[in-house]
Amino acid sequence: MRKNQIKLARIVKIKRTFVDVLNNKTNDFPEYKLPEDAINTLILYAVFDMKGELLSKLTEKRYTEINRLSGEIADTILIAGGNTIQNDTFNAIDRRFIEKLRNINDLNIIGVEQSYSEINYCEKYKSMGLDTVDNVDELTGKVSLIELIRGGNGNYGIKKEANLLMPNTFTSIDVSENSLKKRRESLIEQYQSLQSANIIQ
Repeated sequence: MRKNQIKLARIVKIKRTFVDVLNNKTNDFPEYKLPEDAINTLILYAVFDMKGELLSKLTEKRYTEINRLSGEIADTILIAGGNTIQNDTFNAIDRRFIEKLRNINDLNIIGVEQSYSEINYCEKYKSMGLDTVDNVDELTGKVSLIELIRGGNGNYGIKKEANLLMPNTFTSIDVSENSLKKRRESLIEQYQSLQSANIIQ
């Protein structure tokens, strides 16, 4: 992360067909324990940039799409939801990933969606204790998201789960830098432990 800038490290898109992997309804991965191995391999990649064989297979068979922009450890994960009513995958996908991501100490997890999303995923994210932005496509939503990445807290936007349209106070530079430093140090330590244990699928 460059000073005063936010760098996007990776984009992981989970396709609708991934539900079959989570429900163990595919014969594509007989050598793996599903769904645990699939969830773990995606989380290790999203947070720590640890890429294993199972991730390659999931991408090859089009259950996921990945776009690696940098090899840095991610200190913040954005969970983007708000599908159409016919394609509500919150319980099948989002909930399970959030539960696993919360096992990573000091990881900043933020739930986001676009203002025109048919389903209010941010309401569901909030019920799991996440900070949220339900209008990330709008200017006020972008301001809110930057504040949450900097270490602020809250549920912002235009829908019923939001407490405010956007933050009315902002985290000071010192507090924000200390929060980021603490997150990064903790995540680097966890990454080194994972490397020592050689935990990758």
